[in-house]
Amino acid sequence: MTQMTIDDLFEENEIEPVHREIIFSPGELASQGIKWTNKDAERWEKQVWQVYHRERREHGKFITWFQAIEIYKSERYSFPKSGGKK
Repeated sequence: MTQMTIDDLFEENEIEPVHREIIFSPGELASQGIKWTNKDAERWEKQVWQVYHRERREHGKFITWFQAIEIYKSERYSFPKSGGKK
């Protein structure tokens, strides 16, 4: 059995993400049959922490780690077509 990459998954399912820098959690990668590395986990964690700190800075509210994950997941497909992040 060969491991799929994210690009393989997109091609197989004819999915075109809105932004190519979408980062999937290790759990999401594993559930799709994609082998993940510690680097993938670190990138995921970095993105979630950015959401966590942004919510604190911009809205003055504390959120949980799980809320930050849900916010990131909801935002990762809504990046503008220009390729820039919100």
